[in-house]
Amino acid sequence: MAASEAGRPLIYAAYRDVQFIDSLNDIYKFLKRQNATVGKLYECIAEYLKQRDRRQTFFDFIKNTL
Repeated sequence: MAASEAGRPLIYAAYRDVQFIDSLNDIYKFLKRQNATVGKLYECIAEYLKQRDRRQTFFDFIKNTL
């Protein structure tokens, strides 16, 4: 979110975790297609953290919420 607000590219070291890299790339593309704002993403984070029962991953929660 900070990189987006600063107009900078996101650089993330996943240490060869190909599944996470793919998931991060997928959610990035999803957020772009949805024209998601930093504020909307922040709201998703806050809502996800309020849940006691987290049966879905954070990325799935975002996809189902936006």
